[in-house]
Amino acid sequence: MIKVGIGGRIVRAKIVAIHGSHSGLTGTFEISAEQIEDDGNPPDHSDEDDF
Repeated sequence: MIKVGIGGRIVRAKIVAIHGSHSGLTGTFEISAEQIEDDGNPPDHSDEDDF
């Protein structure tokens, strides 16, 4: 899970793919992510913790 700033707001997203390329000492990375709906719980929250 990552937090990403989009249009002045922070959204949570999960990484679905990472593509990288290297040329000498230079590298380029592209990260594809999908937004996660915010349920109001911390990222490591488990529903089992509620019982």
